[in-house]
Amino acid sequence: MNSNEKKTPQYITFALIVNAAALALSLIVYRPFFETNDDAIFCLIAEGVHGIREPHLIVANIILGYIYKALYTILPAVRWHSVLQYVFMFLGYTSLTYIIQKISDPKGENGKGLVRGRLLAVLITVSTFYESYVSLQFSKTAAITCTAGYLILMYVLREKSINGNNAADAGINAGRVIKKAGTLRILAVAAYVLLIYGILLRSSSFKMVTLLMLPLGLYEFIALIMRERKISSKVVAFAVSFAALLCVFLAFDTINRLSYDDASGWGGFKKYHSATVKLIDRGYKFLDHDRYADLLEQNGISDNDAVMLMTWQFGDDDVWDTDKMLSIIGSFPGKQPDVEMLKGLAENIYNDIFVFDPCVIGFLLIIIAAFILLISGGEKAKTAIMICWIAMLAGIFVFFQYSGRWSHRVTAAAMLVLIPAMISLAVSAPFKESGEAINNGVLGGMTAFILIACMAVLLGNRFDYNDYRRSAQDYRGFYGDIAKDKETLYVADTFTFQDAYKYDVFKAYGKGSMDNFVTVGSWYLNSPITGTMLSAYGCDNPFDALVTGGKTGNVVLVDNMSSQEKLTYLNEHYGSFELEELPEEYGFKMYRVLKTAE
Repeated sequence: MNSNEKKTPQYITFALIVNAAALALSLIVYRPFFETNDDAIFCLIAEGVHGIREPHLIVANIILGYIYKALYTILPAVRWHSVLQYVFMFLGYTSLTYIIQKISDPKGENGKGLVRGRLLAVLITVSTFYESYVSLQFSKTAAITCTAGYLILMYVLREKSINGNNAADAGINAGRVIKKAGTLRILAVAAYVLLIYGILLRSSSFKMVTLLMLPLGLYEFIALIMRERKISSKVVAFAVSFAALLCVFLAFDTINRLSYDDASGWGGFKKYHSATVKLIDRGYKFLDHDRYADLLEQNGISDNDAVMLMTWQFGDDDVWDTDKMLSIIGSFPGKQPDVEMLKGLAENIYNDIFVFDPCVIGFLLIIIAAFILLISGGEKAKTAIMICWIAMLAGIFVFFQYSGRWSHRVTAAAMLVLIPAMISLAVSAPFKESGEAINNGVLGGMTAFILIACMAVLLGNRFDYNDYRRSAQDYRGFYGDIAKDKETLYVADTFTFQDAYKYDVFKAYGKGSMDNFVTVGSWYLNSPITGTMLSAYGCDNPFDALVTGGKTGNVVLVDNMSSQEKLTYLNEHYGSFELEELPEEYGFKMYRVLKTAE
């Protein structure tokens, strides 16, 4: 048996120890949190807090929604959306650590080449664990799992080709070939599982990762053809492996689109949701009433309306219906690259890149190390792939800036893709015992420097959590009380509850626990979920509830941020109203909307 095969248990043990330690530290020493409230909303939908466990997750695939529904039926106390993200990220990182060791130590000599491989694998862990395990966000998770899936799959296909040829040439015994094939088969299954999960969780992340992996995939495909010197069965198998994945993606996408039919109400909501995203996320700058007053007034948007829309208080679909929003969007001038856009791009890059963050520092150091290792090793083709990745990354940044969709999770997701991808290239560079510009000592120093950044973000993470605990309202006490008061419908300000679930990464809420609570703006507002809930109170939407009081006449506005803007909105659109201030509860300001004589 080849020494590399004998070392397999050692490789697995090292991979498990490194990644289990990173996961344990993330969960015990750090305070995991949802980077955005999108993940919390996924959880609330799947957990059925509004009365029904709904598989329509809106921005994730409905197949995943049905998986959640089944899991919550079995164990409703587990926050499955979070748990599955950790399970699949751990699987992806552990598998990557394993294959990096295999690549770095092809003969199983356990020498300096393996040490370099292990240091590079640890670099992935220390650079990415905070953005992965601590700052949880589903788009980043999907990017991580898809990246791991692609890199593992390409490793499997490459090994099958190379080792198959070597076995045939050298007459290697059948037992070793079968054992090696079994290991590769397990890795192939892991790769497809990771990719399928990423597709279900966030298809747009899968698309971005596929784009970034394309240069590496083409390189592997061309290298395979050159080894085979013909279109052999291995070449066909390589193409089929990725064609099958594309078919899976298209099939899942079709199933998801068909589930949003007009008969169920989800088809109309999907169009409504798309319009709100275009208006509020992508048309955000045109809602500045100081700069675009004439344009907004032509569309019947007052200064207060613009403020309401900019702050995600769009839930009055009697006023802001799909056709109205699309009409407004159509009146906006087309976007053109200009000095303002370039200035915004520079500011965003500066704010996201030039920070003392382990992911950013690791990304920049790994770029330098990978380039040096590949150039010194004479790996011209792989150096070209690195250059291509940097160019593609710049293109991604420009696209998201131009579209008005720039966010930290975009830059973080791109770095989480390229860090393991670049290391997978660098680890294959020929190892030199001496004279390397990037030797094992340098890699160890890089790891230590990134660990210092990890300590810095630990202090920030703990400070933020303690500050949250000291200053935040008592959300859980509030939710516990309203769950006992089903006669009252609570209409809440969006930003008052923006961080309500930030640290509830593992806390599941019970089915029906919030079936009398709705915000004035969220990306599932006015869907069949909230529509069914509000109809039980005789209302169409949150603003209709505030105006009419519903059939119980007992509607309470919960608002620490913009109660006066809501009052102005009601007076501009529905008549004359005033706010009656109620006793404050759990740090929340409470009001009742009263009709007054005009």
